[in-house]
Amino acid sequence: MSAEQDAGLEKRQARERTEAEDSAMLTGRADESGNEGGMSEPAGGSGISRRRLVASIGAAGLSFWLGGALSSAQSAGTGSVIGQVYGNGCCGDLEPVLLADLRSLPTPADVMFYAVKDKGQEGIFYYDPLDTVSADNTGTVVVSTAGGARFKRLTEEQGVNIRWFGAKGDGTTDDTQAIQSAINTVYAAGGGTVYVPAQGIFRFTSVNVKAKVALVGCGGTLKLKDNHCTSASTAYYLIHNMNPAGGCYPDVTIDGIRLDGNRTGGNTSYTVADGLTIGGENAVVRNCTITNVPDSGIMFSGATNAVCTGNRLDVGGDLGIYVNDGDGTKHYENIISHNRITGFPFGGIALKRICQRTIVAHNTIYNCGNGITLEQASTATDYSKNVTITSNRIRYIGYNSATAAQVGIILRCSDYSIVADNRIEEVKRRGILIEASRYCSVSGNVIEMKAGADPTYNHGIQLAPRDGSGCSFNSIRGNVIVAPLRHGIYMSSASTESLHNTVTGNIVRSAGSIALRLEAGCSFNLFSDNVLEGAYDLEYYAGASSNSFANNRLVSGNVAGAPDQSNGVAYLEANGRRHSIGTAAPVAGAWKRGDIVYNTAPVSGGYAGWICTASGTPGTWSPFGAIV
Repeated sequence: MSAEQDAGLEKRQARERTEAEDSAMLTGRADESGNEGGMSEPAGGSGISRRRLVASIGAAGLSFWLGGALSSAQSAGTGSVIGQVYGNGCCGDLEPVLLADLRSLPTPADVMFYAVKDKGQEGIFYYDPLDTVSADNTGTVVVSTAGGARFKRLTEEQGVNIRWFGAKGDGTTDDTQAIQSAINTVYAAGGGTVYVPAQGIFRFTSVNVKAKVALVGCGGTLKLKDNHCTSASTAYYLIHNMNPAGGCYPDVTIDGIRLDGNRTGGNTSYTVADGLTIGGENAVVRNCTITNVPDSGIMFSGATNAVCTGNRLDVGGDLGIYVNDGDGTKHYENIISHNRITGFPFGGIALKRICQRTIVAHNTIYNCGNGITLEQASTATDYSKNVTITSNRIRYIGYNSATAAQVGIILRCSDYSIVADNRIEEVKRRGILIEASRYCSVSGNVIEMKAGADPTYNHGIQLAPRDGSGCSFNSIRGNVIVAPLRHGIYMSSASTESLHNTVTGNIVRSAGSIALRLEAGCSFNLFSDNVLEGAYDLEYYAGASSNSFANNRLVSGNVAGAPDQSNGVAYLEANGRRHSIGTAAPVAGAWKRGDIVYNTAPVSGGYAGWICTASGTPGTWSPFGAIV
């Protein structure tokens, strides 16, 4: 064998020994002496592989070497800094290069590692002789155009930086391709983290986050390009997880991203142009700052088991957070909590179509159209269920928007939902509006109105029908309503019955008109233990019948309207028959055979009460229980 062949053999054997040592360290195998990979431990610590050592140095350490220490050591002929500290047998040479140098190498140099020094793309690369197919993505794989060699970045599972893939962050360059390349690389590897670095403004048009990828912000801003959203017939998706094959990628995370939607940069014409559009299963959006978006801030479309928490959303064209399910088969078990939302003209948070088992809690909403709305989409059968809206703070609502968006909380066409312990103040119209809902609980809310609200529609809590359905079997209890310009608690009917609701333990203070108002069709409801104060404490509308009142405190003592005698001060229904009280047999209202009115002013020679012997309006009545 020639001397040249001997030298080549020695080099290959040395490299094989190095790779074997690295493999032993990664797999935990030890040599006979007990040292991992057969490599002696540095004094005072455990053994470390070449690859792990160099990868752990990071950009700061690499910049130190490239700034002088490395070149000084090499110029002195003493080898690399790592080699001096750990022994040249540990890490071999570390050669500083540019990415262009790697791409021009016909044959890799005889070194273990290459230290790329391009600004923003610094990192350690190594030659992988077994790879002949990976594509050049700039960030983690660089391919020599001269010889086809593949150089791989050492990352040690720390994630990837969008700058590695060529993102400039100079506020001018379109960095969309670089950002997407970073995401695609992590997705192809089975998932991981893509970092937006601490400095820079990264312009983009659309970014697609894929399954098991976390897009994590470290301080830099993603900013939509100027004049991108310019067609009223086009849907623009800024950051999204939609799968081109259909549906959405699952298990995505958007964490700490700073997004500037650049609405004021000519992005004002679109069908859809939400900041984030997230669907599928198990999505997490947290700790993001989203500003100046063309449309809604965050759109959850068909999301399941999603978490949206700790985000700040400032100023947009539609809603802060919009939860929307087009076919009614998704949108359940989602949590929307601890977000701060300001400046959205149509509302802070809206849940639309058939949303189920969603929690909306501990959000702060200021200066928006509506506060929080649970909305019906289009038909009378399109209901949302089992939604909890609790412990939110909602203030200054309806003063920057169209007439349609001026309500604190809307519970529309819902069953089994809870609205509890919310703080609502300075709302232009209704504090809480409940429409065509059943089996819901509205409790412990504090509603404080201010001067300047709409004097016609400024109600504390309103129960109203919708699409031919009334509000029935709901519990309204323990709410505090202060200074509504119109009504405190308002049960409106529009010729549709609202039945069997319980209104108890509420306080209405200083209502401008009526503290508690009942319109026609509001029947068979129970009102007890309320404190009612207004210009009129109570108003019975013609046709409100068969309601029960007990232990209510009427502060001013003013009652408006002519109450149907079936509205007993202490009304009870038993076995389908009403038991009420009064001073005479009823002369109005619909009554059934067997209904009873007990006499509240009995005298000797009079009767204990009256019983209906024939159904009608008011029916036929006969006295019973002669008093002797």
